[in-house]
Amino acid sequence: MNIAEASKKLEEAFYEWLKSDKLKEIARFYSGFHQYSFWNRLLILSVKPNASLCASFNAWKGFGRHVKKGEKGIPILVPNFSTVKYEEEKDDGRIENKVEKRLVGYSQGYTYDYEQTEGEPLPEVRIEGSADDLLEIVTADLRAAGYEINFYDRDSLEKGYTYKGEKKIFVKSTEPTAQQLSTLLHEWAHQNAPEGLVLADEEIVVQTASFFILSAFGLDSSEYTASYVMSWSHGRPFPEIAKLFSASDKIAQKFIEQSKVAV
Repeated sequence: MNIAEASKKLEEAFYEWLKSDKLKEIARFYSGFHQYSFWNRLLILSVKPNASLCASFNAWKGFGRHVKKGEKGIPILVPNFSTVKYEEEKDDGRIENKVEKRLVGYSQGYTYDYEQTEGEPLPEVRIEGSADDLLEIVTADLRAAGYEINFYDRDSLEKGYTYKGEKKIFVKSTEPTAQQLSTLLHEWAHQNAPEGLVLADEEIVVQTASFFILSAFGLDSSEYTASYVMSWSHGRPFPEIAKLFSASDKIAQKFIEQSKVAV
């Protein structure tokens, strides 16, 4: 599959994903999580820099998970409100009774990250299937090129991560090998992405680059890539997002030209 064909397939998958029941299921689930304030996000990240999804002790129980024994909560600020009743005189002289909630201070509360819990799995999209041989070849290729590739098996939401500039890549080994391969290429693409991209655009560029590479190898990651791209699109229409694909193409071509995998 060439880049033009792959781009068309991704566009079709994007619009199909927008209409899918899976998207609705995930949206319903994640809408139940509290949106923390800027200051609370800073507090969470100061205690647990790799925090991914946080909720209270009781909220996790409602999602079918429970906090692991011995885990300590992450301190956050909980706003305290008081109900105030007062009278308001209108322009015509009428007196109207009002009830209003007012912020009167803050107390300390606790939240827990996903990795501090166990129980029912969260709804997600992944690339199913086996790509054992291809994963082995690509891993060997990247190690030969000077990359440090590490596979880990801890329970976490992220499927992998990298430290830009250090040529270190980490991949979650409990995912299907086709997903591991996609993640490995995604993180490698981060290392080779052009400078100056905002975070959302870089995430779209590198995942699409991974998709282009897998397409060249005959593997279909269009549904996963469509869902990933949409999550970082912030409501932008697909034609606007597609303007980033030229950068994805350059990254993909760089990998394909250097790869020992027969295309």
